[in-house]
Amino acid sequence: MAASVMFIIGAGAWIAQDRSEIAIRDQVGEGISTILDVSHEAVGTWIQGHRVAVELWADSEEVLAFTQRLVRSGPIRVLCSRTRPRPTPENSLPPYLLRGVITDVS
Repeated sequence: MAASVMFIIGAGAWIAQDRSEIAIRDQVGEGISTILDVSHEAVGTWIQGHRVAVELWADSEEVLAFTQRLVRSGPIRVLCSRTRPRPTPENSLPPYLLRGVITDVS
C-alpha cells in the first residue's frame, strides 16, 4: 500500500515537473521570438535610414567622381590600400625595443 502511494506521488511529481518544463520552454521561446522580431524591425529601420542617406550622398558630383576613380583603380589596389601592412620587426615592435637591434632595414 505504501509503495503504491509513493508511486502515485512520484508519478504526479514527474508529470508536474514535465508540465512546468514545457511551460518554461514556451515562455522562453515566446520571449526569444519577440526579441528576434523587434531586432528584425530595428535592422530594417536602420537599413532604410542608411539607404536614404546613401541616396542623398550619391546625388553629389563629388561622390560620383570619387566612385569613378575608385572603380578605375581596380579591386586589387583598393583591397591592398585598405588592408594593414604585414608585420615586420620595424612596424610590430615598439621603438625602444628596436634601438640597436635592427641595423639594416632595406
